[in-house]
Amino acid sequence: MTFIAAITSRHTIWLVADRRLSYRGRHPKDDARKILFLETTDGVAILGYAGLGATGLGTEPSDWMGRVLRGRNLPLEQSLSVIADAMKAQLPKHLRHTALQDKASHVVIAPAFVGKHTRLYSIDMSVSGSGKPTGFRYTRFNNGKVDWPPRFGFSGSGSNHLPRGSQWFRQLLRLVNAHDRGRVSAYVVADALAALSYDVHQRDRSTGPNCIVAWRYARHGRHKGGGAQAFYERTSRVRPGITLPTIGRGRDMGAFIQAILPFMGSQLEALRRGEPDPGIDSAAMMEAVNCLPVTPNDDLT
Repeated sequence: MTFIAAITSRHTIWLVADRRLSYRGRHPKDDARKILFLETTDGVAILGYAGLGATGLGTEPSDWMGRVLRGRNLPLEQSLSVIADAMKAQLPKHLRHTALQDKASHVVIAPAFVGKHTRLYSIDMSVSGSGKPTGFRYTRFNNGKVDWPPRFGFSGSGSNHLPRGSQWFRQLLRLVNAHDRGRVSAYVVADALAALSYDVHQRDRSTGPNCIVAWRYARHGRHKGGGAQAFYERTSRVRPGITLPTIGRGRDMGAFIQAILPFMGSQLEALRRGEPDPGIDSAAMMEAVNCLPVTPNDDLT
């Protein structure tokens, strides 16, 4: 099961995702990457999801969504439409294996910046126990009549176990606003989101104790773009050891980083030790990069 929470502001978007993968008759794993970063010609988004954690062969939807968008240099809303179409075509056959009480669902939550505007999207689908689609929705949320999204978005079973009352979300909004004004660091907000995720885990043990918190800045805001992410074991920040799926204007940046890292390892280690630069085999590195796939692949296996 899963807990996903998103927060929006004029200058930052945030998303926290737990890391649990649940299996029938097996112990859960707490190493999932339920996040995809998306940068497009007109915006940036963080995609998190609840529902299918991985296929029977171990493919995580974050990796699959990256392959769907690979090679497609599209505007942000059009990119989400491509994912929505791929979900309709590919997810039902996998979701039917996760169905409880003859139904299953998968929800993608995406806080985003499009141009100078903050947005919050969701893509929701449900299927019967036989895999027959029973509902589908691709939505951009507005806060009433104002062209402004809700400040929070939630998904997953953990969202039913959020703390009661309004104090916790008022405190989170105060921290986000303080960060936007430069009064606290991004890690103060990230720590608070990780604490919320762990609190949900204590109330709902089907969600995981560990999480990832990610944030991105508006290109036209105070921070002029950029962002980062933090990995947590319970409420303690830890070194990640992995990269998160990232699509930058149609290019698979996560695969690019994984391709060049082996060639940079000795150089980085030498720099760390204060030793002479051993250099990089540029030709071999470029060959590895050129071997990366560059076309879309919608197949979810």
